[in-house]
Amino acid sequence: MQFNTRMKVMGAKFFNDVVEGTKYDNTKVFVETPMNEQGGNAVGFAAAEYQWGTSENFQKIKSLPFPFEADCVLEMTTNGKQTKTILISITPVARAASPVAAPAAVKPQGQ
Repeated sequence: MQFNTRMKVMGAKFFNDVVEGTKYDNTKVFVETPMNEQGGNAVGFAAAEYQWGTSENFQKIKSLPFPFEADCVLEMTTNGKQTKTILISITPVARAASPVAAPAAVKPQGQ
């Protein structure tokens, strides 16, 4: 099952190497995720980790200014016992230009 959501991408890392004869090539993306506040012992946000394909995906976002907002496609999969959510695609959302600050009001002298 695939679904779309907007997320704040906090960081990313990749690994592309051979370890003890096994080839590994992946990218992990870290996104801002709210803490579960229902138990009363947590507040705020943490970074959740999602798998995002090979190290080629890291190259697509490494030069972006972090953190950034992105429209993402995720997919939930299961092996019958456990559910896993993987990241399918990231489309960075263009940042709105910062509004120019209005000059401070100037009072006429003598008032």
